[in-house]
Formats: sequence, structure tokens, C-alpha cells
Amino acid sequence: MSPRLSHLQNVLTNIRNQSLFAKLSKCSFEQEKVEYLGHIITGEGVTADPAKIDSMLNWPAPSDIKSFRRLLGLIGKATDLLQELAINLTALPKSTYEHGFIRYKGRIYVGQEVGLRMQLLECMHDSPLGGHSGNNGTYKRFKASFSWPGMKKAVEEFVEECEVCKKNRTKNCKYPGVLQSLLILIKPGNRSSWIILRVFPKITGFNTILVLVDRFTKYGHFIPVIS
Repeated sequence: MSPRLSHLQNVLTNIRNQSLFAKLSKCSFEQEKVEYLGHIITGEGVTADPAKIDSMLNWPAPSDIKSFRRLLGLIGKATDLLQELAINLTALPKSTYEHGFIRYKGRIYVGQEVGLRMQLLECMHDSPLGGHSGNNGTYKRFKASFSWPGMKKAVEEFVEECEVCKKNRTKNCKYPGVLQSLLILIKPGNRSSWIILRVFPKITGFNTILVLVDRFTKYGHFIPVIS
């Protein structure tokens, strides 16, 4: 009997002597690799389960805050996968690696996965929490939590293509305020408007006409003057 089988026999014998039992459906023997808690254990070491990696790459886009938090939880559980990929943090100054996240200046660093970036953009901008708040509002919320090269440009391009934002563009000028009512006139001579006309040739020494109009009677006075 090989030493390996002898050790197995001793383990099973001790289990039976202690009145303990093992569930046969959860036992496997003489295996070259074993799946355990999302990992593949072999004689060469421990690696991430490829099926779990495929699930993360094909993760559906978050449709609400709850699903968005679930996505962040999945990212947090990717610690072993990131270690296996041997991420070189020295290539990203001011970055740290903690709790399954790469953080750049305290913000979660998003890699070059375009699909994940697009999911974050849709969740932060299209959801009721985002409220289609335009370039500045969306970018400020992103900048508070996430970071990646060219993030501001990506936000601007995404917002520019948003049909809801195109239909609901607001003016950036100051609100004009309430309308002011006109003064009610009760007799002529109180208010007048005037204008100067300088398009006439000089006649008898005058080349300009001053026009005065009474606002109550609309009666006009045309007075020749020199400009």
C-alpha cells in the first residue's frame, strides 16, 4: 500500500473511532485538482476558478443601487485573483492595495475594462440617484469615488450621447426674476420717451431732429437741433 493510501486509511479509521461521519457526495479521492470556494487546488498551487472569472466578465449591468452594491462586493472578493495577476502598483504612483481594491489617491482605481467603466457610467448617470445631472454633476460624483485615466473625457462623451440630457438642457444664465409691472399713467406730460435722429442733411443750420413722445397721449414733438 502506498504511503498516501495508508495515511488516508488512518484518517478514516480515526473518524470512525470518534463516531464521526463524512458525506460521500462531498468527498473525492485520487484527484489531480480540487475545486474549493471558487479556487482550483492542484499540486502546483492555488488558482482562481475560470468559471468564476467568466461570471465576473459577463456580470450584468447594475440596474439599481442594490445591484450596484452587489457588483462592488464582487470586486471586493477578487483579492486572490488580483494577487495571481501580480499587479505592479509601482507603475501607478500614490496607489495602494487594500480590501481587494486598488486605490489611487484614496479612490477606487478602475482598470481598462471598457464594459465595467460603461456599467459605472450608466449606474451613476442614468439611475434615479444620478438624475441626469449633466457633465459637472456626474463627473464630481465619479471623482469622489473612482479614478481612471481619461475619466473626465469619458463622462463628457457619455453625457453628450444621453438622449434624456439632450432633451432637457438647462440654461446656465442667471434667473431673470419676476416681471415688473409698467407704471399706470393718469394724465399727459408725466412721462416721455425720446430719440435723436441724425440722418438728415443740414437745413437752415440744423442737421438733427430730437423726437419727444408723450407716453400718455402718444403725441410727438419734433424739434430741430444741432448735433
